[in-house]
Amino acid sequence: MNMVTTSIQGREDSETNYPIAKLICCSNSHQFEDRTLHLDGSVKIGRTVVKAQPDLSNAIFDCKVLSRNHALLWYDDITHNFYIQDTKSSNGTFVNNDRLSKSSDESDPRIIYSGDILQFGVEVMEGKNAHKVAHGCIIAKIQLILPDGKEPMIEEDPSSLSELYELNQHIQEALAREQLLETKLNIFQRILHQTETASTKTWQALIDEDRLLSRIEILERQLAACASKNDDKLKEELKWYLEEKEIYQQTAKITLKKLVDEKLEAVKSVKDLRSALIHTEDEFATLRQLYDRDLLENQQLTRQVTFLNSEIKNLKDSASSKTTVVEHKEVLTDPIEPIVLGDPQKDNDKTSIELEETNKLVNTQQDEIKRLKVKLGQLESVLSELKVGPLSGENDDSFNIISSAVESATKEGFHHPNLKELQLYEENLIQAEKKIAKLILVKEKYIHLANEKKLMEQDNFSMKKKLETLTSQSQTATACYTFSFGVLILS
Repeated sequence: MNMVTTSIQGREDSETNYPIAKLICCSNSHQFEDRTLHLDGSVKIGRTVVKAQPDLSNAIFDCKVLSRNHALLWYDDITHNFYIQDTKSSNGTFVNNDRLSKSSDESDPRIIYSGDILQFGVEVMEGKNAHKVAHGCIIAKIQLILPDGKEPMIEEDPSSLSELYELNQHIQEALAREQLLETKLNIFQRILHQTETASTKTWQALIDEDRLLSRIEILERQLAACASKNDDKLKEELKWYLEEKEIYQQTAKITLKKLVDEKLEAVKSVKDLRSALIHTEDEFATLRQLYDRDLLENQQLTRQVTFLNSEIKNLKDSASSKTTVVEHKEVLTDPIEPIVLGDPQKDNDKTSIELEETNKLVNTQQDEIKRLKVKLGQLESVLSELKVGPLSGENDDSFNIISSAVESATKEGFHHPNLKELQLYEENLIQAEKKIAKLILVKEKYIHLANEKKLMEQDNFSMKKKLETLTSQSQTATACYTFSFGVLILS
């Protein structure tokens, strides 16, 4: 970046041999008067203390966000440059919005140029909520003058950093103005709210005052009317009021007694209804448990009966088919037996082989029939030993399955030597039907109790409403009695 120098005309400091730095206050800064600093050595920048007070020729500012020894500013005769250094300040030093070091750390010397924006500290807010107070920082534009009275300037370039920082400065000023407007708007809104509150209170005070004046006027009229009456008339009116008071008291007592009796009767009815409701709920819970248990047992028994009926049907089909085969084979066996027992030399070898195979097949079928009969007998024994428990009338499919099993066992006419066991099975199924009918009655009683419970709840609700109505009537009568008694006393 090329450096050029321009002559400074009309300055009082042009005749000095010291470099000069001028700090020009920016609009968004904590307000201070422009300072002119003679850099015959390093100049301290800091906050006001007892021994160092603000002056136009020093860099001491009455600002709370600065440290006592905030920064140093000096001129180097060898390099002919101006330098600034942060000396472990709390809120920092900024050059063109670039912080030199962290908080409480000393920075390296930084070259500055005429036109740079220096910022010492940052804005700090104190207080709570609506009582917050903002303490601004020091923001200044620096103007540097060499010992020969000339000002070093940066060559004008549209893309130079100085123009960018100046643009940033304008933006900061606009933001500061916007913040100021917002602050004024908030203050105005607060004042408007306070005015509305005060106006409301004033209006209410006027209404209360007018009400009191009206009351005073009424009392004065009553007092004047009482003063204009003679003693006899007052005694008669007092006697009449006392009689009215006596009548009203008697009426109120009778009414209150009647209300209290009705209330006690209602409370008693509510207690009875609650006791009946509790008893019904207990009975309902017991029947519900019995119902659930019977339903579970009914489902298990239904599955068992279905399985056994399918087994019986399969065994019947298998036994009937095997019996047909055996009968057919026995018809063929009768004429063959003489041949088997006859002289085998009269028959050829082929006929003997066929007869032997036929006999083996018949024997095999007969063994299979015997095995199936044994299995069928075992199954019938299981059916005869089966205990039918309580059933639920809710599942109509279970009832139909058991009924079909009874009809199947009765009408199909299954012939077997263990017919008595099958009859016992039928009797058990009939008993199951009876239990189902009994459980249907239990179900109907369960529904009836549920309806009674619902009606009792409705009666309980209506009694509560009636009790509340009686209580309100009692309170109203008591209030009327108290008011009338007060009016009589005032009269």
